[in-house]
Amino acid sequence: MNQLTGLSALVIFVREHEPEDKEVLKALKWADKRIDTLRDRAERRKVPIDPDLRTEPLTIGHELVISDLKGTTCRGCWGKKRARASFCTSCYIKLPAGTRKALWSMELYDFAYSRAVRLLDEMRAAA
Repeated sequence: MNQLTGLSALVIFVREHEPEDKEVLKALKWADKRIDTLRDRAERRKVPIDPDLRTEPLTIGHELVISDLKGTTCRGCWGKKRARASFCTSCYIKLPAGTRKALWSMELYDFAYSRAVRLLDEMRAAA
């Protein structure tokens, strides 16, 4: 039984017995949040990586990709980002789900980063 199934069953069981204890109610709130988190993670895993990603022209050299990754300037908006993050949070969220997922793949990172920078540049130009 996985975490999601176990937590769901526990919440249903406890709710059927109408608890009044504050600690039990607090635990139910936590379980509800945890269930939502687990469902969200499961949905994100279903997003496929774009199969055409390897055909993306590499417009950024590997050395520049690595220096951008180490740096604290976001290539999407030229704002601040955390070191070892590809982009700042607001730029990362703007990317399509398949591209975001590919940014976590070591073998596809250069392709995904190149596409992400291109997409963010296009979005910024259109705005």
